[in-house]
Amino acid sequence: MLKCCNETKRNYNTYLQLMKKVLHIFDMDDCLLCTPTMVDFIDTDSEGYVINPEPALKSHMKKLENSTFVLLRKELKFKKSGDFIVVINAKNRKPFGLEFIELIEKLKREDIKAVRLPERTINEMKRAVTLKDGIVVLEPFGGFYSSTSTIGRHLNSEVAVIYNSVDNKMILTGREDDIVKFNKWKNKKENSVRRADQQWQDAVDRADSPEKKLLKLTMPKQGDSMRIQIKKRESELTNMKIHIAKRLKELSLEYPNFGLMLYSGEGGISTFKSKAIENIVKKNGLSEVHYYEDREDWLNAAESYLQKVLPKVKFHGHLIANVKNERHL
Repeated sequence: MLKCCNETKRNYNTYLQLMKKVLHIFDMDDCLLCTPTMVDFIDTDSEGYVINPEPALKSHMKKLENSTFVLLRKELKFKKSGDFIVVINAKNRKPFGLEFIELIEKLKREDIKAVRLPERTINEMKRAVTLKDGIVVLEPFGGFYSSTSTIGRHLNSEVAVIYNSVDNKMILTGREDDIVKFNKWKNKKENSVRRADQQWQDAVDRADSPEKKLLKLTMPKQGDSMRIQIKKRESELTNMKIHIAKRLKELSLEYPNFGLMLYSGEGGISTFKSKAIENIVKKNGLSEVHYYEDREDWLNAAESYLQKVLPKVKFHGHLIANVKNERHL
């Protein structure tokens, strides 16, 4: 009996040691949490046409509207349909289809130059729209995921069950860590401030008369304007990481014991995620990783990268598509 108990204990201890080598990594948007869509930030009139969009969305729509009129001579309207904002032909009040995408694809740099629009306009138009069931709909605007108001308020229950059941977990999101980004920018800016202050002081010291010296001393310092820029940008920080942590608590999800990691702002998000997984595996001597991600291209990129740099580590990729698949026109 004692021998059996000792053997059971040893097996359990071995099991615990193995479990310590397994990590479950979760993407957040449209994976662990259900991210709001743009229709959550608009009102509509009696016919469903968009009115009173939030400022950033309004700017996004206006930019596409202006570019389309100038380059394609087509007027747009925007209409809510299910979970999407549909791009409508204002002339016949019908949704645009594939032909609209094809018209954008045919645009050339010469077309942009002819109407004096920025060269980035074509790429911006391409990123602004996509096809859903053959109908053109708006894509999230630049900065959509930078707003704390777009952090998911509901759990993706299919993934949350797994998250709550595993011991070792980490959240790896493509949302940018605005504090990290700001501190990097601030360090560079402060170096510029020091150089500007030194140049100002050198100019004062070189003054060859009291009058010139007084004049130099009363001149505005470039370093002062830079310090104002730093303070202004600091006041605009949202601290995305703290807001995500609060949302996890509100949704009764425990904070991941392997941490909450946000995009550093360096390189593309896909590359950042792949390297972040590599680093966490190496740092903790992990032997097995489960990665839950709603972007198939990012999931495949991570798997390919990990197999190359850490071939002995078992990698299990889990494509989470249910949130996006459930959205409808």
